[in-house]
Amino acid sequence: GGSFFLLICPWGGGFLISISMTLSKYEQTIAYSRIYGLYVALCWLTGFYFFVLRLTLDSVVCFACFLLSPFLLYGFAKRFRETRSGGVLTFGQALLLIFMTCAHASLLTAVGVWVYFSFLDAGSFVSLMETSLNALDTELFEKAYGMPKTEAMQMISAFSELRAIDFTFGYLLDSLFASV
Repeated sequence: GGSFFLLICPWGGGFLISISMTLSKYEQTIAYSRIYGLYVALCWLTGFYFFVLRLTLDSVVCFACFLLSPFLLYGFAKRFRETRSGGVLTFGQALLLIFMTCAHASLLTAVGVWVYFSFLDAGSFVSLMETSLNALDTELFEKAYGMPKTEAMQMISAFSELRAIDFTFGYLLDSLFASV
């Protein structure tokens, strides 16, 4: 057997988790986390594409995909425990499986976001943000966000100058931190 250590540092604090497993179990956990990550990424990309392409029921699908993720992860951990781990899954193994599943899903989702912003967008995402901002009442916007609406428009203008890889990197970091 071997021991692996996983350092988790959410928001400044930190704790160390010892994961004791054989190398073959570790490799099996990582292999299945890749497969499960593909399914989670498909869920996340479905919500993303429904939102950015403004398809029918876009906000409902986005919200449903967001809420479905923890249930998918639970189901994958349960399936892995029952079929691949002999009915026993320690906390450390489950944590590794879920963490690596989210990491793989984040990477695959980032690829899908890059494809969208590189080949499909043509400025429609920024125009969606501008349209949404223009639809808001100026006084209510300034009261809610504590900044002038003109400053928000300047931020959107600066946002429009970003490259596809900039969007992708931001989305990757957001999805990694949100999933942890």
